[in-house]
Amino acid sequence: MSPAAAQTVRDNLQDRRQRLVHLTEIVEPASDLVRLLGEVDSALDRLDGTDFDECVFCQEQMVEEIERHPMGRYCLCELDAAQIRALEQDLEMAWSIQAGLLPAHDLRSGDWLSHYRYLPAGPVSGDVVDLVCDGRGALHFLLGDVAGKGVSAALLMAHLAATYRALIRDGLPLDALMVRINAELTRRTDPGRHATLVVGVARPNGEIDLVNAGHVPPLVVGAAGTEAIGATGVPAGLFPDSSYAVERRRLNPGESLVLYTDGLVESTDSGDNEFGIDGLRAVASRWSALDAPGLAAAALSAVTAHRGGSARTDDETLLVIRRDGNQYAAA
Repeated sequence: MSPAAAQTVRDNLQDRRQRLVHLTEIVEPASDLVRLLGEVDSALDRLDGTDFDECVFCQEQMVEEIERHPMGRYCLCELDAAQIRALEQDLEMAWSIQAGLLPAHDLRSGDWLSHYRYLPAGPVSGDVVDLVCDGRGALHFLLGDVAGKGVSAALLMAHLAATYRALIRDGLPLDALMVRINAELTRRTDPGRHATLVVGVARPNGEIDLVNAGHVPPLVVGAAGTEAIGATGVPAGLFPDSSYAVERRRLNPGESLVLYTDGLVESTDSGDNEFGIDGLRAVASRWSALDAPGLAAAALSAVTAHRGGSARTDDETLLVIRRDGNQYAAA
């Protein structure tokens, strides 16, 4: 395990220890809490050894598992074939449920048309995407990336989407909506568990308002080129009292807003060179005349070509929101 990874695990364990010490002082009986405190102390002691990240059964390294669960002692090697198959079936069911939570791939709301691609790197995804038509020509949108991978990230993704939908129904302004999402995430998750998010609304007059909570910059794409919209606040879940500013852009007919997660632009080629935001900007500028599905297809095709056929190593999500023009170019 690298020094940086070991320090992350140590910080996580020390935070858990501090919380448990506080709970043992105020909760009675505290026998279970004392036991958990002993397990945390044991993990901190083992962290200084050479075999902290080795499975106690097979002695194989499990760095990623330890970073997610610092008190873990073993990988999946102790499971028999039936248990592994049961786990696979649970993951298949988890993906089926997660897929059912996603919006329609193509939506129209007034002059706005949207199309997204949702590509998990594993059985489930920690990316979140949602779209809500309000019936008055406006299109509300959410796109983000939960820290971490696997089922825990997928569960948090589902919770974020449900929270977002509830707040949309309340009619909150975007900055207040993001403050509420941040407060909910901070209250319900462990320290260090956060999400980068973009929330916004595309209005019938061509204006788009959005809040970028520490996410990779969305791109406004038109005939004149592309503009990146940087962060207007920190990722959700880090600090309970964070505030967020709203950015506004006006799109002309035929212009698009492109949102994506970092897995897309961090895809690497055989030389470990990232596709990068500049790569996405170049593709978006070249194919700006395409409709929303065509622009999404062009971007993903370029990313796949950059990887040279290698598998995705992170979840990739891409959302294109386009203001309708007189006609579309063919994809």
